[in-house]
Amino acid sequence: MNIPGVDRNWRRIAAGLNGTINMRNQIAPNEKPLTDQAKEELLVQMWKRFPKRKGQESFGLALLPVAAKYNLVAKVAELVPSATEDDKAAALDIACQNKSQTVVDALLAAGVDINAAKAGEDTVIFKTVDEATSADFDFADYLLAKGANINSLDAEYFKTALYWATLEGDKVAVDWLLERKANLGSNPVQELKTLKEQIMKHRAERDRQDAIVIALDQRHDSIFEKLEAKQEERARLEARVHEIQAAGGAGRWANRGGGAAPMEP
Repeated sequence: MNIPGVDRNWRRIAAGLNGTINMRNQIAPNEKPLTDQAKEELLVQMWKRFPKRKGQESFGLALLPVAAKYNLVAKVAELVPSATEDDKAAALDIACQNKSQTVVDALLAAGVDINAAKAGEDTVIFKTVDEATSADFDFADYLLAKGANINSLDAEYFKTALYWATLEGDKVAVDWLLERKANLGSNPVQELKTLKEQIMKHRAERDRQDAIVIALDQRHDSIFEKLEAKQEERARLEARVHEIQAAGGAGRWANRGGGAAPMEP
């Protein structure tokens, strides 16, 4: 958005943003109001021309999400202290949608919680995994390295990304989550049985089985086998740890204050 003379007239322009601006920078309140997109572009242009100015007019916009959207790292760091928690979460969400690690780094360095989310919305790690294509998992790994909780729950049903990936038959997501030690659930065996029952009921209610549904069912079967095998593996390792502890902590864990061995390498 290129407005001639904005350096000289930006105060007057800002004051008139409840209306619109013609080509001579004259405020024209009777014309159609500027869109939020136009306001954002004007705001960004002014930030770039006046980078040291503090307390600039907001034009009715939430400033931090705008700065995050346009990858203005310095402005992001400046705005975080005065932003609301919802605006911080919104900025983080926008930065993750854009896969902008520099903006995410700036937000986290300024104190934004990587696991923050607006009320009624999912965390950025949940969204990234839930909507991921193969290329997106690299960004998900980056979020985990920054402290994102792989076991965060969705805002509506309070289920993990592993639960939904299993239900949807997403083998790539299930493999990725299991490799990163996603929690199988408070009662994983029962959850698997319940999920199987739901799928069997769905099968029984259908009048016919087309190729897509059959393929989906086959993917579910392989995922269930993988999850059950992982659960058994973890249970065996946990049982072995208990045996060592019961024997007096013999071995290399004895000198670690009685703590349990790690569940997985």
